[in-house]
Amino acid sequence: MPSSFSNWFVSTFGVPVPEEFAEFLAEHPKGLSGDGSALWAAEDIIEATEDRDLKSKGICFTGTRDDLYVFLLRANDGRVFVVDRHDYQYVDAWFRSISTCIGLMDFVL
Repeated sequence: MPSSFSNWFVSTFGVPVPEEFAEFLAEHPKGLSGDGSALWAAEDIIEATEDRDLKSKGICFTGTRDDLYVFLLRANDGRVFVVDRHDYQYVDAWFRSISTCIGLMDFVL
């Protein structure tokens, strides 16, 4: 995981990067994709999170699923949510961690 991402995460959310998410970023520096889903690289996560002003909500925008859903990571506990791309309040699924999400969805490892 790039130290710049770790520094950004701590300064933005006031907590360290969740351990499993840090491991994901270290193992997949260019992100991960498969069957219509994509989890992004650190730089893209920073840009998307800041563009959508999600910092104040304690949420990182971490990727997309098809054209309808996006992946959000809750900073304080590392849970991953698949939500409607237009209404983040509509949760289609949630996962305990990024590794659970990857394990249950069709990603190319």
